[in-house]
Amino acid sequence: TGVKKNTYNPSWGEVFVFDVEDVSAKPGPISIDVMDWDRVGDNELVGHVEIPGEWLHDVMRGTIGWEEVKDRVVRGEDKKPVVGNDRQSAVLSVKLRLLDVDEKESKIEVDDKASGPRRLEVTIVKADHLPKMDSLGTVDAYCDVQFKGQKCKTGVKKNTYNPSWGEVFVFDVEDVSAKPGPISIDVMDWD
Repeated sequence: TGVKKNTYNPSWGEVFVFDVEDVSAKPGPISIDVMDWDRVGDNELVGHVEIPGEWLHDVMRGTIGWEEVKDRVVRGEDKKPVVGNDRQSAVLSVKLRLLDVDEKESKIEVDDKASGPRRLEVTIVKADHLPKMDSLGTVDAYCDVQFKGQKCKTGVKKNTYNPSWGEVFVFDVEDVSAKPGPISIDVMDWD
């Protein structure tokens, strides 16, 4: 994930997608290290969260579209819960969602009487297999996102053909009864 500075309550909203070749095989656990970034010196381990592989095996064989958001206790190297600045056990909120490998745009049930304001959340997850853009080096990719005259930009992911952002943007729509037009996403090479 990205670094969230100077906070005891970071919020990321970043999305990572993992492909599983064969759901009959046990996938093993998901391991998440929570780190404290330091400008000088080494980054420090705050704690660790592990989502058990046996349970994930059941999840992977579950119904497409299943999802769960759960607070998971962050544990230290001694396996005991890490105690936060407020003397509570530190937790990491993790959302899991089961997707089909060939997931298509879902059919939307439209309410013809809908009107008024709404918000649309757009997550720029990742890009794969980007082309070489400069004679030297790889791609320093970012995305320009536009919708209804509103513009946003992801952070730059340097030196990669497969950038991963997981950045969330929220767009306001004043009246859903009017056609909003397309969402435009340009993948750019930062120089």
